[in-house]
Amino acid sequence: MPNEEDTLFLRAAVEAHALEPALANEVLAALAQVESLGAMASATEIVLNRGLLTPAQVDEVLASCGLKPSAPAQDAGRMGNFQILGRLGVGAMGVVYQARQLTVDRLVALKMLPPRLARDPGFVERFVREARAAAALNHPNIVQVIDVGEADGLYYFAMELVEGETLG
Repeated sequence: MPNEEDTLFLRAAVEAHALEPALANEVLAALAQVESLGAMASATEIVLNRGLLTPAQVDEVLASCGLKPSAPAQDAGRMGNFQILGRLGVGAMGVVYQARQLTVDRLVALKMLPPRLARDPGFVERFVREARAAAALNHPNIVQVIDVGEADGLYYFAMELVEGETLG
């Protein structure tokens, strides 16, 4: 069941002719499917992940209906000890950015829990548990977790950044 923000966003995207009604219905169906699997996603995450709208278009639609972006600036910004350089991808439990860890001057992949999920202690616990479980693994074919925590009200975990193509 989509939340009020998802419904408002999709309605505004259709009214702005940024998204066809049939595509908005597909996003609603995807939200229901994600929920049936016990995960969470937002309409904006699905729209971005499927390439239906650009990050700038999403921000424009969000602004038109009085909503704020659910993640830090798409291409720049700072969060705690990290300089956000750009978005790498979107998943069910967060957005992954390329960032620079300022204290050691290295590039990392920074996964952040969306603020709407951070309001639920259960999701915060799952997110931190995922980071700790990944950090316990050590293998050349597994990305190493570097840090996990909270900064500026956002929960994150930092991983080594691996250059190359996606497995998809």
